[in-house]
Amino acid sequence: MQALADPTRLIILRLIRAMSMTNTDMAAYLGLARPTVSIHARILREAGLIRSWEEGRVTRHEIDPAAVHKLFRDLEKFLDLPSE
Repeated sequence: MQALADPTRLIILRLIRAMSMTNTDMAAYLGLARPTVSIHARILREAGLIRSWEEGRVTRHEIDPAAVHKLFRDLEKFLDLPSE
């Protein structure tokens, strides 16, 4: 959950999902330094929410749907919500 506590990381998740941006693309779009985006991406990767790979000189990412679904299931349990 801590990985999602930063609003910038939530935006990065949306960019990865919607536009498949590289770290360099996201840095330019967000007005951040590329190393800052790399740190945010690393935190998301270490939380298991995204997968990353090198493609030439750029780093690409994709969301891990199974991890996101698990996060929502865990949140439902934590909040003691009835399942559908």
